[in-house]
Amino acid sequence: MCVEAQTNAAVRIGLSPVFLDDQLSFLNDWRDYLQGRIGRAVRFVQRGSYREIMDLLLEQKLDFAWICGYPYVRHKAKLRLLAVPLSEGRPQYQSYLIVPAADKATNSILDLRGKVFAYSDPDSNSGFLYPRYALMQLKENPDRFFSKTFFTWAHRKIVEAVGSNLAQGGAVDSYVWETLHLYHPELTGRTRIVEKSPYFGHDLSFRYKIPLRGSVLVLITAFMVTASLIVREYDELRQDLATTSGHLGRVLANTLVAPLVHDDPWRAYEIINSARDPGPVAPELTGRGRAGDRCGVSGFGPSPPRLFPIGRSPASQGGALYGLRSAMLEGNARPSKE
Repeated sequence: MCVEAQTNAAVRIGLSPVFLDDQLSFLNDWRDYLQGRIGRAVRFVQRGSYREIMDLLLEQKLDFAWICGYPYVRHKAKLRLLAVPLSEGRPQYQSYLIVPAADKATNSILDLRGKVFAYSDPDSNSGFLYPRYALMQLKENPDRFFSKTFFTWAHRKIVEAVGSNLAQGGAVDSYVWETLHLYHPELTGRTRIVEKSPYFGHDLSFRYKIPLRGSVLVLITAFMVTASLIVREYDELRQDLATTSGHLGRVLANTLVAPLVHDDPWRAYEIINSARDPGPVAPELTGRGRAGDRCGVSGFGPSPPRLFPIGRSPASQGGALYGLRSAMLEGNARPSKE
């Protein structure tokens, strides 16, 4: 598409020779359909070569045009791709190398050395560029490989030229050959396909481009959100670990100093491992210092952890400690007599 047509003028659509001559009824139906959809007159402009259509398009004498991929690539900066046709359900096509049906010996383009070869148009990808490219890939000179070459200026005429043995080989657009094979099998029946090129394609049409870009955008967004959540969870986990470690360190610093200063490693060991078996702490163990300090007894010594586990009252073993505990709870610091 080059320019916008005036609202009161007919929409001019250029057609290249890729359209078959007997597709007049199809063009009439297409014109009726377009006129009904856009509410304006539609006029098809047909020319005998890609070059003529491209000149009209670039001179803004056409509003739209059906062109080949090669001219589009050459003038891509001056054009805007509106849509591409579907062939066998995909927006791609191939170049078919064909020979007369009676030729059973030719198996590749190399077998056509010194023969007459038919091209469609010098601006055609499938009918001119690709067969020459294939020869150059085989280290052959396309200008000297064949004994004679000529242009038919239409893909259908390549099929006719090869089928009538006017040329011993030719390169034709797959869309045209398959369409002829469907509607005019008597023409394609006089030819045989020797090789098929890889698939060629334009940029995807909006019918494919929009859903495809949307899917890619959804996948990228989902990946970025997932990665962001993972990073955030990792940071929160690291912060929680650092906070918990700091709290644990401060608790241990406050509770381990006295056992270590007073040479009571068993008590320190019990404090560190108390989290594994938590239990109620005896009241007399929550105060500062030991019971011996309150009784006026100076001196410290380790207590057997199996006999006096941390958190369990020493009075649980009975004896003098039991009496001492009772006196402490009654507010009397003197040890009881037995």
